[in-house]
Amino acid sequence: MLGHKFMLPTPFEALGKILAFGFYSPKWERVQFPNINAVGHLEAEAFEPERWKSDYPNPAFMSRLPDDEYWGAKQVMAFTDDDIRSIVELGQFSDARAVDYLTATLAERRDKIGRTLFSKLLPFDNFHVENGTLRFDDLAAKYNFRSVEPYTLRWTRFDNDTGRHQVLVGTSTKLPYDTEEAPAGAYFAALIKTTTMPAQSVTAYLRKERDGLRVVGIERTW
Repeated sequence: MLGHKFMLPTPFEALGKILAFGFYSPKWERVQFPNINAVGHLEAEAFEPERWKSDYPNPAFMSRLPDDEYWGAKQVMAFTDDDIRSIVELGQFSDARAVDYLTATLAERRDKIGRTLFSKLLPFDNFHVENGTLRFDDLAAKYNFRSVEPYTLRWTRFDNDTGRHQVLVGTSTKLPYDTEEAPAGAYFAALIKTTTMPAQSVTAYLRKERDGLRVVGIERTW
């Protein structure tokens, strides 16, 4: 029940149970848990990140947006398998099977979270300028959820007062010539899109400093 439904069922859920006459039960009610006392009812097979529920309706959680989910997924994906095992071992389980099972289960739940939530927007991250080039990571590819996503890039000069963009020459990650001649305090933006998911985009905003360009903001659409 934990994570699958609220402690108090909604009228719709209660009515559904009545009309089903006990002949239907969701997948999570039919999960076979391991015969390991220390583990309890924790599994990964029926775990669905999109349908996970807290004990009671939480307005903040229910109002979350894809970029909120993305931020959370990044924190979860930061834990490696070794990290998870080290944390589990802190429980000092007397049954070694519990350590192996919990490590594998938590790792699988982690990957389900990343795979599901990274697909809802363009998971390009860790933007920075290096050797005159805008560099970033494709997190979905980094964690082997899919192959590297082809993208298009468009540079603009950004007016931080009016919010207007002036298109510049340049469609690669190499910084356009205009950035070299710009005074300190000038802003630029790199709009990145893919052909497979045109509604999804990432815009990296950069500000000219005395020692070069620095990424100062990221904006996402989905």
